[in-house]
Amino acid sequence: MWIIKKIVLFCLTAPGLFFIILFANAIVFTLKKFSQKFRLRFLLASLILTYLATTSIITKPILHKIEGNCSFDVKALSKIDAIAVLTAGTEKNFENDQISKTADTTMKRLVAGAAIYNEINRPIIILGGKTKRGEPAESVTSAKVLIAMGIPGKNIITEKNSLNTYENINELEKIVGKLGVKNIALVSSASHMPRIKMLLENKKLNITLIPTACNASQKINYEDFVPSIRNMGINLTLLYELLGNMKYAIYY
Repeated sequence: MWIIKKIVLFCLTAPGLFFIILFANAIVFTLKKFSQKFRLRFLLASLILTYLATTSIITKPILHKIEGNCSFDVKALSKIDAIAVLTAGTEKNFENDQISKTADTTMKRLVAGAAIYNEINRPIIILGGKTKRGEPAESVTSAKVLIAMGIPGKNIITEKNSLNTYENINELEKIVGKLGVKNIALVSSASHMPRIKMLLENKKLNITLIPTACNASQKINYEDFVPSIRNMGINLTLLYELLGNMKYAIYY
């Protein structure tokens, strides 16, 4: 299932899509049974699809609706008993190059969690298990980053079993019960929040959601029309979250 998911995501993202488009065009322009008119139409459709895959003029407004206004009630922080941060991956060989090998999204969440810690001085719960063979749990590597930021290790709790958002929330519920705390500030990406809200509906947890890593502003600007890695990242984020939300709506 994991391999199928990776293949599907690769085919739907820009590099995979480029490969499919080039391969398809090679077939169309090689086989004699296709007319010149059809070949030109196919090429034009390929160029349009490539342009849409590398710009965010359509996807950015949709992602903005998913992310919301990326704000939270600052006053609620005074009542927080603990901070929970959901990890989002680490690269291989983290132990050899810690900071640069932390996934960009995970780093943004950790920075937000550390900022809240510096404001209210509450324990941080990091949720994330081992997602790569031969590598430590994501919570363990993330804890090292927080310690490098100056947060004492004694104030960091690592959860090493969860492998997805569903398991993150279940493990958080267990930890909260053991700690005897009530009010939790949960840090994750803004695009990730709809899935978290879905999972929290049946949980008796008092959660203040702290969105971070906001990718899409409401206003469209000229950069959204120009093909770029930034825009491909927005498209990938939207695709990943749409597929994730569909899966969670069906199975959970």
